[in-house]
Amino acid sequence: MRTRLRACRPHRPDSDAWVDLKRGARLRFERKPTDYKGWIWCTSDRGVSAWVPESWVKINGETCFMLRDYVSRELTLDTGDEVTAGFTESGWAWVSKDDGTEGWAPLECLEEIQD
Repeated sequence: MRTRLRACRPHRPDSDAWVDLKRGARLRFERKPTDYKGWIWCTSDRGVSAWVPESWVKINGETCFMLRDYVSRELTLDTGDEVTAGFTESGWAWVSKDDGTEGWAPLECLEEIQD
């Protein structure tokens, strides 16, 4: 079930860069400090790095493999923006704006719209 949410405060991604990883992609990972449990810092063979949900990878020694497709894009949100959440993961939601733009947003910046 998709949920309608409103940004209760703004969110600005740290970077406009993002990575699109396919199932089976091999990555190096490290456990860097983060405010969000359940995320690990991963780097692809091409040198592109991003936060990835740990539950979406299979760890094997110092590398891991994607268990499903993943896009690390975060959405810029202004207070009052309305979005639709497809799913949540470790303190974040995959959301879409009415214009079709999709990406991650932290749950702490969102509240459910009450009818």
